Amino acid sequence: MAAVYEAGPLYGIVAYELHKDVNRVSDDAVNVAIGDEAATKVGVQYTVTPNTILNVIFERMTRKNPNADFNERQRNGSWLALTQKITRQDDLNVGWAHAAKTPGQPGGGAPGQVIANPGSVDNASNMYTLGYKHHFDRQSNWYAVYARQANKAGGHYDLGASGHGITTDCKDASGVAGSGGGSNCFTGETLQAVSVGWMYTF
Repeated sequence: MAAVYEAGPLYGIVAYELHKDVNRVSDDAVNVAIGDEAATKVGVQYTVTPNTILNVIFERMTRKNPNADFNERQRNGSWLALTQKITRQDDLNVGWAHAAKTPGQPGGGAPGQVIANPGSVDNASNMYTLGYKHHFDRQSNWYAVYARQANKAGGHYDLGASGHGITTDCKDASGVAGSGGGSNCFTGETLQAVSVGWMYTF
């Protein structure tokens, strides 16, 4: 459920989501982690001037995991972004996303990694973005975005995981001895990418 408030230069949203009795096999090596998951998000967009827009989002994700050592789903997150119009047709966008440390993690990483065993590890991550957008008209625009994902030692957040690209760091460990032939995520990596596209609204 969600509620939206809009007045003048201010746009705000509050949202809540609940999943009952979720079984995350990937979050628990011994398959006992059945629990409720919930998320709350608060967001505010404020038009400072017609040419400057600020965005702030805060989210809290929780999981009632029987064993906190396996709980990689509970964390805080935030997003801060600025859109600055530099001409009538051109926008510059700057963003920072932060995923805070979780109580635990499932283990099972590639041999020698800091996530090889369940428990607490610094798996926080920061993503920095810089984007440019050119509006041809109200229906069509061209954009270019640079993103840098900086993971802490146990973090394995990825660029492209939403489907806008192909993830690679969670496939490269498939040949590591002892990995069972499956894929494992390398942790602590810093990933970078550039995305270019054209949007047309019908």
